[in-house]
Amino acid sequence: MTKRPTKKPTATARASVRRALQRALRLRHSVRVERYDGLDNVYGFPLAIGKELVLLHYTKDFDLDGYVVLPLSQIAEATLSAVQKFFDRVLNDRGDLRRVQLPKHEVALDTWIECARSLAATPQLLIVECENRDSSIDATFYLGTIVAVSDDSMAMCDVDATAEWHDKPPAEIPYIDLTWIRFGDVYSRTFRKYVDTPPSY
Repeated sequence: MTKRPTKKPTATARASVRRALQRALRLRHSVRVERYDGLDNVYGFPLAIGKELVLLHYTKDFDLDGYVVLPLSQIAEATLSAVQKFFDRVLNDRGDLRRVQLPKHEVALDTWIECARSLAATPQLLIVECENRDSSIDATFYLGTIVAVSDDSMAMCDVDATAEWHDKPPAEIPYIDLTWIRFGDVYSRTFRKYVDTPPSY
């Protein structure tokens, strides 16, 4: 996979993003995460912040939908807009804000290596994406489990659209290409009900 050009945030920008995420975490507000390189915005409630990664309770269309891990270096801005305040109000009126909480399994957030190891120890399916800033090139999408972790990449067994494991060696995914990992969402939990035990390699 071709390495994507990435705008390098300044130290001031990185500190500003971290402060915004910490404030939202402290006040239990959702945020709109704007990302570099034209990647789509992400919405959710910050739950934990590590050295290199942040964990959000992911939100979509007025619903909580699992969790997402993002690299802090990818985040240009984390804001609480009027739209986010309205969204939080809807969740509160429905009694859903109490569901905003950390996942059952601990997720390490200091590096992708530690994060991959912690997620590999869980039974859930993961959605891993390597998005591309060039809209003419499709993002690489994986749904499966992490079966190996090295210093610069992780390997995944992934399933197809019929919940069958691909009959091929695990995909090697360099950390530098990762743009997010999701889990605990409706999509992956639905597939989890239908997949068999992952193949052994």
